[in-house]
Amino acid sequence: MALIGVITCDPNPPGVDLDRWRRIVVENSQLRREPPRDVINPFTGKPAAHIPLDTDGQICIDGSVVGAIGISLSGEGDLDVWSGDDDRVKVESIARAVAVELGGIYTPLP
Repeated sequence: MALIGVITCDPNPPGVDLDRWRRIVVENSQLRREPPRDVINPFTGKPAAHIPLDTDGQICIDGSVVGAIGISLSGEGDLDVWSGDDDRVKVESIARAVAVELGGIYTPLP
């Protein structure tokens, strides 16, 4: 998956209302929280559990994960939108709807 866009809300900072975003993930049938998964710790080589942040959501269409929306690492209060090339149009449609619910805008990246 590649970063395809950003959801922003004014004023920025603080940006996106993360409590509202968390509720949207739970309420929207096309979104879900990423489930915990077993991984191998690259530093120790031992099994570990990866617990995703509660500000990360997967975009699902027909039961398949086609994208993701999560807190931006920029620290500016934005949400990054991720997708593969094949599902970009569908993911952007959902991202636009999420942005409206948050009172913000979705800006695609070139």
